[in-house]
Amino acid sequence: MSGKATVHVKTVRRRTMNEIIGFRIEAAVPNQEGRVMKPIGDGDFYATKEHATSYRRPYFIAESSDHSWIDKKTMERFLSDLRWRGYDKFEFEGKYEGEPLAALMLLE
Repeated sequence: MSGKATVHVKTVRRRTMNEIIGFRIEAAVPNQEGRVMKPIGDGDFYATKEHATSYRRPYFIAESSDHSWIDKKTMERFLSDLRWRGYDKFEFEGKYEGEPLAALMLLE
């Protein structure tokens, strides 16, 4: 089996104070079933009419545990797990610490 997975880093926040407490890597089958979310303020968002990748079931493939930061080794371990599941091509979405997520794989 050969497949393609879309990967992004999700910010994990404390529910009561909207404080960032970590990060989680998520993967999904490429799709356009989600919506682009725009912030309104105070941690609230609204869905626009623009399509985006959905990381919910049935498109959801895998997620990592929560990490205080994501480094190249953590990402490689996650991608290795996806390869074991039969996904050999990856598309990276979004940014992590202001840089495109794909740039994380170029770090030494």
